[in-house]
Amino acid sequence: RELPGVCLHKGEGISPGIQFRSIPRLYVSWNRDIVDRTREEMVAELKHGQPAIVVSTMSDDGFEINPHTLEKGEEWMVVQRLQEVFSRQA
Repeated sequence: RELPGVCLHKGEGISPGIQFRSIPRLYVSWNRDIVDRTREEMVAELKHGQPAIVVSTMSDDGFEINPHTLEKGEEWMVVQRLQEVFSRQA
């Protein structure tokens, strides 16, 4: 399902020396005119929901998800939670 105003892209890590750059990341950003939520609100909602999803806030305009600890099939739980929090308005 498409989420209006939300941009997702796959890339490599932006913090060399902390984790392997070869681990892909999902970068998530959004148009604040369409999705009227701050990064802090989104991060808190993901962290305190079920299942809890902890994200990195190293990118300037959103957050990133590092999937290296996910088990096979768990990526769909992340997708579902992202759809849930981005569909809900403040």
